[in-house]
Amino acid sequence: MLSASAPTVAPLSTSQIEDLRLASSKMLGPERRSFQATMTLKYCRGNPRQAERVFGWNRDTIELGLNE
Repeated sequence: MLSASAPTVAPLSTSQIEDLRLASSKMLGPERRSFQATMTLKYCRGNPRQAERVFGWNRDTIELGLNE
């Protein structure tokens, strides 16, 4: 059984993950970081490492976006 604090990913299909990756790839700079941070908060409980595994985004970039 998962503990209440265990990070979990909201269920996303492979197609949805690919769509989010594509959307992110079309953005630059602060807009991309903000988007990645928002998706990390929404689908990965704000965990950059988990977002890195799920979406393939750089966790340092996600952390920067979360702090901007």
